[in-house]
Amino acid sequence: MHYIKKINYSFVFALIVVLISLLYNFQGMLNKAPYSIHQWRQCDGMSITLNYYNEGMKFFQPSMHFQYSNEGKGIGEFPIIYYINAAIWKITGQSNITARLLNIFIAFMGLFALYKTVYLLLKDYFYSIIIPLLVFSSTLYSYYLSGFLVNVDAISFIFISWYFIAKYWKNKRILDLALFSLSVTIAGVLRSTVLLGMAPFLLIYALEFLGIIKAKLFDKKLASFIALLFPIVVLAVWLKFAINYNEANNSVYFLTKLRPIWAADSIEIARIFSSLYNNLLPELFHYSVEVFLSIVLFLGFIFIGKQNKYLAIIWITILIELIVYLLLWFLNLDVHDYYLLEIIILVPPLLLSVAMALKDRYTKLFDLLFLRYFIAFILLVSIAYTSFSLRAKYRGVGDKNIANYILDKKDIAYWNWYHWHYSNTFKAYESITPYLRSIGINREDLVLSIKDQSPNISLYLMDQKGFSSLYQEDKSIKEQIDFYTKRGIKYIIVNDASLMQGVELEEYKDNKIGEYKNIVIYKL
Repeated sequence: MHYIKKINYSFVFALIVVLISLLYNFQGMLNKAPYSIHQWRQCDGMSITLNYYNEGMKFFQPSMHFQYSNEGKGIGEFPIIYYINAAIWKITGQSNITARLLNIFIAFMGLFALYKTVYLLLKDYFYSIIIPLLVFSSTLYSYYLSGFLVNVDAISFIFISWYFIAKYWKNKRILDLALFSLSVTIAGVLRSTVLLGMAPFLLIYALEFLGIIKAKLFDKKLASFIALLFPIVVLAVWLKFAINYNEANNSVYFLTKLRPIWAADSIEIARIFSSLYNNLLPELFHYSVEVFLSIVLFLGFIFIGKQNKYLAIIWITILIELIVYLLLWFLNLDVHDYYLLEIIILVPPLLLSVAMALKDRYTKLFDLLFLRYFIAFILLVSIAYTSFSLRAKYRGVGDKNIANYILDKKDIAYWNWYHWHYSNTFKAYESITPYLRSIGINREDLVLSIKDQSPNISLYLMDQKGFSSLYQEDKSIKEQIDFYTKRGIKYIIVNDASLMQGVELEEYKDNKIGEYKNIVIYKL
C-alpha cells in the first residue's frame, strides 16, 4: 500500500506540472521560432544547433551564421544541448518543437527531482509538491524553461544533483555520489555560475574534514573529494578549450568579462538599480511570492539555530554567493533578466530548511491547515499571474482580455507594440529561406542583413551565412556595405526598404533582385 501511495503522489505531481504547462500555453508556443525576450541570445544557440545539423556534426567545431570570426566559429557554454538538438533533427528534420520539448523535458526532470528530494528529507507530500511548484510559478523561470537558452537546463541539473546527494546522505551508495558529481558537472559546463548550488557542499566537506562538524555527509573522504573535484576539473578544461578555440578563430563575441558594480559611476548605478527593481525583479516572481519568500528568509535568520545544520549551511552559503554574484555582474542587470535565474537556486533549500525546522520544533504550526491553504493560495495567484504574463509575451493582450486587470499597463503596451513591430520587420525572415534559394542565393553566400543589431536573429531565421550591423552601429548603411564588401558579401538583405533611400545608395537599388513581404534583396 505504501508503494501504491508513493506512486500516486508522484503521478499527482507530474499531472499538476502538465496542467500548469497547458495553462501557461506551452502547447501554443512549441512551434514558435526563437521569439520575445532575448530572442538575440536564443538565436545564438539555435544558430550553433543549425550549423551542427547542416555541417557534419563536428562537436568541437561549433559555429554561428554570423561570420565576424573565422567561418563564424566561436563558443561560450558547453554545446551538448545544441548538439543533442541537432542529432534529433537528423531524425525529425529541423523543428522548433523538438528543440523546445528537449528543454522542457530537462526542466521537468529537474522539478521532479526537486519533488523527490523534498519528500526524501521532509516526508511530507504537501511541501514536496508545493516547493517545486513555487519554482515553476516563477515567470522568469517558466519563460526560459520553454525557450532555447540553457540556463534553466543548468539549474535543472543542479536540482537533480541535490536529489542524488540527498540519497547519498541517506544510504551512502557510491553510485549516488557519482551521479551527484556527474549532474553538477553537466550543470557547470552549461552555465558555470550555477555552481553556486554546489559550492556549499565544498564548504561542508571542508568543515567535516577539519573536524569542525562531525562527518555525516562526506564520511567517505577520498570518494567525496574526487566527486567534488571532478566538476571543477572538467569545467576548467572546458573553459581552457573555449578560450583557445575563440582566440584561434578571432571570435570576440563569446568573451565574457566581469561587470562589477564598482566599475560604474553613481548615475549609472542608480539607472541600473532602477531598471532592476522596476523591470527585472517583478519578472522573477509575482510580488506575493516575493513577499512570502522575504518573510521565510527573515524567519530563516531568526531561527537559524533550530534548523538542520547542513541545510542552514547550504542556503546561507548560496545567499552569500548570490550577493557576490549580483555585485560582480551588476552592470548586466539593466536588461539581462536571465542573470537573475540563479536566484531560483536559493528558494528550495531555504524553504526546505525552514519547513524542517517547523516540523521538528513547531509541529502544530507545521501541520496547521490554514498555513497550508495560505501557501497554496499564494501559489495559485503566482501561477495565474505567470500564465497571463507568458501569454502576453507571445501573443499580446486584447482589449477585452482579463490580463488588462492583472498585468502592468506599461508591460501590456510594450508587448502589444513588440508583436506589431516584429510582424512588420522580422517575421518574414522565418519563412524566406525557400524564396532565397529560388532566386539563386545559396546558404554559404555571404550577405549583409540590415537592420539587425544582433549577430544571428535574421541570419539564423533565414539560415544564411553573413553579417549584421553588430559592431558597426556607429556607421551609416553605406559605410557598413563598404566595410563588409571587403569581407566578401554578395547580397544585401534589407527588412525596411526606406533604409535604402539616399543618393549614396542609388547604385545598390539598381541591383534589386527580389522582394519577399517587407524584405528587399539587392545583389552587389
